[in-house]
Amino acid sequence: MNKYLLKTLLIFAFAIALKTATAQVPAAYQGSYNRMMSQQNLIMANRNMMNMMMNRNWLNNANYLNNPIYDFKVTGLDDSVKTIRSKIYTDTTLHKTYLLTVNKKLPKNAAGRETRTYVNETKSISRESPYEGLTTGLATDSCWQFKVISGKINAYSFLSETSYISTYNLSAFQLGDGLIQAFNTKELEKIISFNKRAKKAFDKKDYYKAILLFNRE
Repeated sequence: MNKYLLKTLLIFAFAIALKTATAQVPAAYQGSYNRMMSQQNLIMANRNMMNMMMNRNWLNNANYLNNPIYDFKVTGLDDSVKTIRSKIYTDTTLHKTYLLTVNKKLPKNAAGRETRTYVNETKSISRESPYEGLTTGLATDSCWQFKVISGKINAYSFLSETSYISTYNLSAFQLGDGLIQAFNTKELEKIISFNKRAKKAFDKKDYYKAILLFNRE
């Protein structure tokens, strides 16, 4: 069987199973179940995003992504707080993002000159600016997720920029306070299809603009 067809069938089967499971959860536990599934969907979103980042065509198209160096406040798993001046890097072997600390007092090839702080070693990272205010990325298994669009549809990015961004920043989305799910164009189209302006942007593959237009009405 074609591997892409097999993958599609597996996703379809998972969706049916998920719908059935949700219906069987008692009302008293529905809130906790939804939160758990939201986290699972976010994990899937992050893995899909990492797979997308590994794709050469995606990297060629997204080479203009704005990812500058910032002073990030890093909250560790033990609630310790430290500041790391870095941009957000991607380890393409481990499929995880990380911040890089460089001890410039050591020679360039010296052991210990560079220290990586991986996303799974933290609870969150944040930064402040006079223009964007406080920007926080919550840690998942593979990347920090930053909310970059708020409204009827919330959208998330694996980078901390909240302005001058595009479709290539988007890694997950959420309808209202529902489940956070991987950025899937078919699912997004189902939501915005009745909105003519948003659908027009969607058809041009400007999904970022499509969400903004949908949220304005």
